[in-house]
Amino acid sequence: YDESYWKLTGQPQDVTLLATSIEDGIPTPQMWTRERGHGRVFVSIPGHYSWTFDDPLFRTLLLRGIAWTAKEPIDRFNDLVTPGARMTK
Repeated sequence: YDESYWKLTGQPQDVTLLATSIEDGIPTPQMWTRERGHGRVFVSIPGHYSWTFDDPLFRTLLLRGIAWTAKEPIDRFNDLVTPGARMTK
């Protein structure tokens, strides 16, 4: 559960799509990456609520996106995934 945006503009063929949501019955991009020259961008539309960051799966996606953008190994921030996260045994 999170706020999403749809009816975005741009060129979908210019990005690597990672996740979509269904808005008005249409798959809509919610996470993507783009590389241009030496630059990298990771976009995550979800994450508007502070409690979203309590989800270890969301943290994993976000931290791996940050690591990828910085050209670091994607597991660089794995130690930050579980501290304070909502987890059950």
